[in-house]
Amino acid sequence: KKIDPIIQIACIVVPLLSAVLGLRATIYNPTPFYACFIQDYPMGCEFDTTNENKCIRGDNASMYALFMLQIPILFGLFFIAAAMVMIYCNVRKQEQRLSRYSFEASDNRRMSRETLWSAFRYTLGFFIAWVPTVIVTILVLGVGIPVPFAVRVVHSLLTPSQGFVNAIVYSEDLRSHLKSFAQSLVNLASSAKPLISEEINETTSEDVRAVP
Repeated sequence: KKIDPIIQIACIVVPLLSAVLGLRATIYNPTPFYACFIQDYPMGCEFDTTNENKCIRGDNASMYALFMLQIPILFGLFFIAAAMVMIYCNVRKQEQRLSRYSFEASDNRRMSRETLWSAFRYTLGFFIAWVPTVIVTILVLGVGIPVPFAVRVVHSLLTPSQGFVNAIVYSEDLRSHLKSFAQSLVNLASSAKPLISEEINETTSEDVRAVP
């Protein structure tokens, strides 16, 4: 209860301050992904050693990206993974304590396994949404090399999908519906396979009979 207000305030103040700082530093410019973000302008001017392509805007954009994007995301990844491990360990300790006073032959690790699976889903959802952004930012602003087309496609597909991934992670009903849908597709493919094989055999037989 004491930490929660601090976190709530930080979630508002930190993005607001970073946005104002980036605006004053003119680091928000067009990117290779057809959107404005932390980028030097013209693109690649920061790494131009010939001084023929001098930066008009966004000088030292890579430094801003490091402190405003890469480090916070990496810290978030580490924090979530560490928090999930701590939650699992705490649940496991509670199970071990309760098992000392239980005389029933039951599965005393059921709760810890469910907690472990939930923690894995939470962490995986965050990794799916944000790891591509870290990789692309390192390639563009950290190394200064063009981003391969396949990486750009993966980044463009996964980064906006955080809401959908979170819906899958947090909604048990949605997961069950997706599982049922996938199972129906498998059943449909299994039922269609004999029909396709039969049609192929009939076509082959007709071709054989047609040969003089």
